Amino acid sequence: MKNSFSLHIQISVFYASLVHEERREEMRRADREITDPLEIHAALKRFKVCRLGLASEGKMRIVSMCFGHRDGFLYLHSATEGEKIDMLKGNPGVVFEMGRILELVGRDDIHYESLMGEGTVTFLESIEEKRKGMAILQECFSGVADELSDRALNGTCVLMVKITALSMKRNPASWNKPVLETERLILRTLERGDEEVLRRAADYRDIAQGTLCLPHPYTLRDAENFIEGRFNDFLGKTGGVFGVLEKETGEFIGCIGIAPTIRNSAEIGYWITPSRWNRGYCTEAVKRLLVFGFQEMGLERICALHFPENPGSGQVLEKAGMVREGVLRGYLKKDGVRRDAVLWGILRND
Repeated sequence: MKNSFSLHIQISVFYASLVHEERREEMRRADREITDPLEIHAALKRFKVCRLGLASEGKMRIVSMCFGHRDGFLYLHSATEGEKIDMLKGNPGVVFEMGRILELVGRDDIHYESLMGEGTVTFLESIEEKRKGMAILQECFSGVADELSDRALNGTCVLMVKITALSMKRNPASWNKPVLETERLILRTLERGDEEVLRRAADYRDIAQGTLCLPHPYTLRDAENFIEGRFNDFLGKTGGVFGVLEKETGEFIGCIGIAPTIRNSAEIGYWITPSRWNRGYCTEAVKRLLVFGFQEMGLERICALHFPENPGSGQVLEKAGMVREGVLRGYLKKDGVRRDAVLWGILRND
């Protein structure tokens, strides 16, 4: 590939300047390297934008592009004309990088993850090839693929990048993930091997109706995709999702998660499989997660939302010590419909 090495250096320096001067040294650290193909694949699904490095006829460019990923290929879209199109026609070999900061640690360390790769670009020509590529891109970016007209596709350049090399680094490469206990429950992070028990516990219409994102039916592939997205849970103060296990039986009965928002705040969400409803398990899990959020994550405020049609969730939050703060009109969108949300909150000193 023309200028491949030079492009890798350009991209490394470019991204390093955004985060920290010492990052360039970190990128060479073998102890940060992730080699598990499943972890690398999961990381590709977490990113929405890549920085694409181009080189042709003595020119180099780095461009940020939205992308989708499937089966070893990246899918990107662009205007049909422009400098990057001319450069790609002159040299279809590219490098790419995706990265994000997870947490700044003190004054001299950064928790991050990044991917770097090489590939070869193909211009998709037929309407059906373009439609397939755009569907993959849309599904990866927003979870929904809209039907595009032939006219729209004719006015769009759809690129397919065959990945020929891919590497990943993360700092730290591994870390101790928390395990929380209550009188009757164990809260632990989700792991490979949990896919089937997660599917069985979540595959109920009543759960789907009361939550924002869980589909019904809830398939094994849904469970696999969800667990793949959990590899960075509880790295630094990123938050994450716990599986809820019943101590007495050891059964997987639900999930509860906490996601930082802004201004030292976070939002929690949860569900319990219907066979364990009306036993106080949700309240027990929420209380423990609030303690974790304030004491371990250093939060100042934690909130939660539920649909007005699900008053039982409000009872759980009230019993856990949270305060009903009001109704946010049209705040959530579920199945294409704007829905009201009841907001609850609690402060560290409440």
